[in-house]
Amino acid sequence: MGRGKTPLPADIDAAQFHRLFYDKVAGVRSITSDGPPSSFSPNPSTASFSQFQSVTVNDVIAAVRALDPLPTTHLKTVVGVIAPFLTSHG
Repeated sequence: MGRGKTPLPADIDAAQFHRLFYDKVAGVRSITSDGPPSSFSPNPSTASFSQFQSVTVNDVIAAVRALDPLPTTHLKTVVGVIAPFLTSHG
């Protein structure tokens, strides 16, 4: 899961997938435990979210499939299944 890393096996189950991310987060927490606390400051950006548009299942599928060169093989495989849950058109 990352550039230059070994891809996940095609037959990984949910428990193995969960363990992978659980261990990853635990590792990050461990190596950053001595770091300073996070700080956030106002962003003077001119960006705004004053207008939203609905997206369709096909919009989500197209966006995920366009994520190259990010190695998203598994996500691309199931995007048709999860896209309805990411839109209001399920």
